[in-house]
Amino acid sequence: MIARTFDAGSKTLQVLDNPQLEEMARSTDPGSSAAIDFNPLLSSREWLSPENIALFVVCIADLLSTLYFVHSGMAVEDNPVYRDFLSRGDGVFVGMKLLSFMPLIVVSTYYRRRRPRLIVGAMRFTVAVYVVMYVGRFFAQFYGI
Repeated sequence: MIARTFDAGSKTLQVLDNPQLEEMARSTDPGSSAAIDFNPLLSSREWLSPENIALFVVCIADLLSTLYFVHSGMAVEDNPVYRDFLSRGDGVFVGMKLLSFMPLIVVSTYYRRRRPRLIVGAMRFTVAVYVVMYVGRFFAQFYGI
């Protein structure tokens, strides 16, 4: 990774190998409202995007409803991999469920700055497919559809 430092008046900007930000840093007047503060760390606003929240909520709802229905004897875990994790205990099941979607949230949050349209579209598609699959499997298991 190549880092370049620019002095924009009272601010020193460090741009990490990004030609668009580099050009903005060179042309930005330090007194203008267009001055950029490039921060390599992700803000809470980026972490709490609607897509991240939606995917997290849907996955946690699936996790909790699975535990509830399985422990009440109303359903079984269809996925043989997760069925094995569930047989090892609720903690193992919860841990593996979290490991199945949290990396996606982390990676998509990181890359959202570089490809916002792609990431937002992909995350929305992922949430939609997850909901359709969950609802479809729910009806299939409880109503024999």
